[in-house]
Amino acid sequence: MIDILNDANCEDPVCCPFGLYDRDDDGNYICRATDPPINPYMDTMNGCPACLAIAELLGRDEQGLLEKSIFSDEQKTVLHEAISVYGINSQLWMAVEEMSELTKEICKERRKKSSLEKITDEIADVTVMIEQLKMIFGISDDMVNARIQYKVKRLESRLRQGGA
Repeated sequence: MIDILNDANCEDPVCCPFGLYDRDDDGNYICRATDPPINPYMDTMNGCPACLAIAELLGRDEQGLLEKSIFSDEQKTVLHEAISVYGINSQLWMAVEEMSELTKEICKERRKKSSLEKITDEIADVTVMIEQLKMIFGISDDMVNARIQYKVKRLESRLRQGGA
């Protein structure tokens, strides 16, 4: 299980292993793990209830609640090298370009001018760039998986309420 209270790299008096805390206009800590953000008394070292719940889920990872990264360590090394060689700004623009190429193929599919192979290639390109974006912005797989869990639950709730 992730130790939510003892992040060795944390320089702030309140530590969140997911990097989801922020300050409101009054300087109070709020947690962005929920929508809307909550103020769970994060000025204490007890941690945010939402993040503690996420950490509990992550502790059950071996039960299959969260997927592991689709990239091997060797592949991640190559992606880090691409960021180093080409630079952050270049890779940010490349991410935008790859996402627009996927958008273009989806639009073509609506006119029956694309193929499953082309769409699959563009999804792969976007997936590679998303992994680099996570590296650039310091976003962990656990952070993304926690938000996916939340968003799928929210979608499920909306579907159960009549699709609103």
